[in-house]
Amino acid sequence: MDLFILFLLLSALVATSITLHYSFDFLGILPNPAQVTIQNQEFFQLNYTFYLNIGFLLGTAFLLWLGYLKYKDMHYMKEMAPKSKSFEKILKYISYLCYLWLVVRVFIKFFVL
Repeated sequence: MDLFILFLLLSALVATSITLHYSFDFLGILPNPAQVTIQNQEFFQLNYTFYLNIGFLLGTAFLLWLGYLKYKDMHYMKEMAPKSKSFEKILKYISYLCYLWLVVRVFIKFFVL
């Protein structure tokens, strides 16, 4: 059974990569490898992405710590994630905000810039 799941995952990965490659080629947005110069690349820069990565690492560490504390108090695994109605509403509106962010960014990318 494990090999079957492995086969399904690998075949889905190969099919997706081939589909993306040929669809990008058809649309003309496949990157040109001749434009890349390896000598001019800087591999480490201390910019905003560094601080975002540090922030996400701290957030992940906090969530892991919180999950460990919650797991320690749980004596059985019957109820994995109890959620209240208000928490469900908060998650719903956060997801709406994320969808709105994606739509605005796509609109800016293709119609404004």
